[in-house]
Amino acid sequence: MKPRACLPEDVRFWRHVARPGPEGCLEWTGGTTRGYGVFWAGIRREGTARAVWAHRWAWEVTNGPIPAKLQIDHLCRNPRCVNVEHLEVVTQRENILRGDSPAAKHARAATCPKGHPWDAGNTRMYRGARRCRACSKEWRRARARKTTPCPGCGGPMRSASRFCRHCSPRLRVQSMMALDISRIAGALQ
Repeated sequence: MKPRACLPEDVRFWRHVARPGPEGCLEWTGGTTRGYGVFWAGIRREGTARAVWAHRWAWEVTNGPIPAKLQIDHLCRNPRCVNVEHLEVVTQRENILRGDSPAAKHARAATCPKGHPWDAGNTRMYRGARRCRACSKEWRRARARKTTPCPGCGGPMRSASRFCRHCSPRLRVQSMMALDISRIAGALQ
């Protein structure tokens, strides 16, 4: 029995592409994974078959290989689109920031959640993240207002502490002395 002739790769590819929609997208109608089209390139009999993203295959056939450390971004925001006019080679960072993820929305924000502007005077970087100076100042002031009287001297102290910073060492010494006196008194009886 004579083996069945394989269709050329480009013919197999374009059989899975719908006519252009209203936005000009050429939608992939074949199999998908996570919303992106998947295409089997190569020939199985020859051992060259491999699954590739449909939009990447379209880009590489039209424009050549994608440079290392770069990705294809859908300018139309349609992951099934294989129209090379809607695709652009960008870095991973650029691709993420163009999307709708929480990180992208935060990066595009002009103000902090409380409405203070993200400008040079109000923004500081801490461990790679933006921090609002005005919000930090408000938080420190509110934390300073949350005080309770110190049991040792009656002065203000933070509610999380046992004693204020002034009498804590003195009380520690006094409590040690009281403990020693009680031990001595217990030993004398």
